[in-house]
Amino acid sequence: MRIKKFGWLVALVALAAFVGAVAVSPRSVSANTISGLTKTCVGTGTTNVFTCTLTINTLLGIGGLATANSLSDTYGVTVTGPVTLGAVTVVTSVNPLFCTATIVGQTPTSFTVNVINGPAAGCLTPLTASVTVTETVTVTGPVTPQTAGVAVTQSVSNGFSSTLAGPVTATGLFYTVPTVNAVPTSVTKACTTAAITGQPAGTAQVGQTISCTVTATFASATGLPAQQANVTNTNATPATAAFNCPAGTSPCIFTETLTPTLAGTIPTESIVIGGTTFTPLLTGIGSVLAAGPLPGATGIVSVIKTIVDANGNAAPGNPTRSGFTFTVNCGSGASAMSGQGTSDGNGVATISNVPAGNCTLRETPATGFEIYSVIPANVSSDIGNGGTINVTAGQTLNVAVRNSQAQTPTEPVRLVGPACNAVSLTWPQGTPVATVAASITPQGVLEAIWRFDAVQNRFLGFSPNPNAPSDYVTANRLESVFICVRAEATLNRPII
Repeated sequence: MRIKKFGWLVALVALAAFVGAVAVSPRSVSANTISGLTKTCVGTGTTNVFTCTLTINTLLGIGGLATANSLSDTYGVTVTGPVTLGAVTVVTSVNPLFCTATIVGQTPTSFTVNVINGPAAGCLTPLTASVTVTETVTVTGPVTPQTAGVAVTQSVSNGFSSTLAGPVTATGLFYTVPTVNAVPTSVTKACTTAAITGQPAGTAQVGQTISCTVTATFASATGLPAQQANVTNTNATPATAAFNCPAGTSPCIFTETLTPTLAGTIPTESIVIGGTTFTPLLTGIGSVLAAGPLPGATGIVSVIKTIVDANGNAAPGNPTRSGFTFTVNCGSGASAMSGQGTSDGNGVATISNVPAGNCTLRETPATGFEIYSVIPANVSSDIGNGGTINVTAGQTLNVAVRNSQAQTPTEPVRLVGPACNAVSLTWPQGTPVATVAASITPQGVLEAIWRFDAVQNRFLGFSPNPNAPSDYVTANRLESVFICVRAEATLNRPII
């Protein structure tokens, strides 16, 4: 009896459970069917960017009957063509009775529209319904109806009913080829000068080769045509030059070599590229000095001393080459500079830090010697004592200086021959005996010169024969010797 009384309640609960299950998990028979698509685009004012409106039209499931779950569906939207998608938003939902729509899973070419049931009351809709979204579309290439264009289409599928609509062709899209400005946004030039001793960085000199780099930068390299840069220099060579910029290259970089031609004036340059002139351009050069030796630049003067006879041949007996003083004078007035050096035992005198350019070189000979010739390495003739030498910065100038023994008044002394003659010598202390022998005329009659050494208690001898074992090599003033000759001869000795 109790069971019959409450049977109607059991049946009602079972029906509610069935309806709730349908609302949560829509089946393909109750999912909406896509009945059609429309897509229209309008420009935004920005080149190749459009706002497009896409409307998805649907028919209710279960034969068009309004059910509580009829629009709880998923619509996958895919775009095909030379475009990319930006922001996508829902403009209108279906019937706003507990129905909402959201955009999920967006990529540059697709997105998903989820239409979701509201509360337990359900999402009730009329027989037909639609969802409208707006898309921001960027056109990346030619589209119909432009020449060689392709259509931009969209397709929509329903994830529950497996229905597919489309493709629908978008209207209102077109592609504008960007205008490429061949004029650079900037042109710069940087030059590198070689360091000059004693001068600030960026100092150049007339005639000096300088390497420069020019950089032309464009707003975009895309579609940039090949073009030529025409360069004009002032106060430098080459006066004009041309450089090519390849197509689609930014920045365009080229190098240039120039030579300043005017002291005291920094070279300038103008470049015409893309029909626009850029000037003045020259970075890295601070000043230009005149050609020739630079202020502060120095070199070295090295004197090599040789003692010669009256004919310019090396004097016999290896006479001393030390004690000769050399003075270099450069410039005049406040900029004048003097330097000195004295020859060592090898006959070498070195004078450092000599200003580059023209200077004079003067010798103060050692006692008993006089100048024979002064010949710098960079000339071929005798410049004489006090002559001009040219010093190159950073280099050593070798100067060959020859001296001969000073010519003093002599007196003839008769030598009987063939015989040995006792004679007193009048030459200065340390005079080579070979010098005494050379003063005997005629040449070739001398046999030997002998001097008795009381300390050794024996005779020391000199022979003009280079192969003879001579041990008498140095004569002193007022020294008594025996000069042996083959025939009558004359000794020409200094008068004292």
